[in-house]
Amino acid sequence: MLISGILAVFLLLNFSLPCQIYLSSAGASAGLGNFSGLSTGQTGFLLMPSVEAGFRGSPGYLISASYISIRNTGILIPEDRTGKYYGSVSGILAELQIRQFITRSLYIQGSGGIAYLLDKSSPDIGSWSAGLSFGAVAGIDLKQAGLSRGSFRITAGLSSAFTLQNTFPGYQAAVIGFFIPLAD
Repeated sequence: MLISGILAVFLLLNFSLPCQIYLSSAGASAGLGNFSGLSTGQTGFLLMPSVEAGFRGSPGYLISASYISIRNTGILIPEDRTGKYYGSVSGILAELQIRQFITRSLYIQGSGGIAYLLDKSSPDIGSWSAGLSFGAVAGIDLKQAGLSRGSFRITAGLSSAFTLQNTFPGYQAAVIGFFIPLAD
């Protein structure tokens, strides 16, 4: 069922099979947001390293794999931590990204995919759940804009995921990312 769904998406997007996939870029995003699980919502900071792969012949479509970690911001405050617990949500994301250039160096990008998140929002919870992820960012390629000799990108936008089982962990965050190309 899953394989036939993936094949239908490839055909719908007019990919010719077999297509060549190559590693496009790697980088990380960081930001602030809200996360929740079985417990109430908490404010947290997010770190998300990612790897992107592109399709030769289809320059606007990418697949990304990311690790997500969002932790309660209370851990950053210097205090006596004896007996305190700072919640978190972590997991992995696999997303299809669609990038549209507005100018030669500016672009917008939307993404959607699947998420597998671990809810550790309170000390007695440690539950994995599957769900969906979504994102939207605006970015600039600094080499194309003439702002840098090196070829890298900076993005800013939103990232979100929610799950459909167990303790229903999820997050919403405003993020800033930095990506270095691995291939031209």
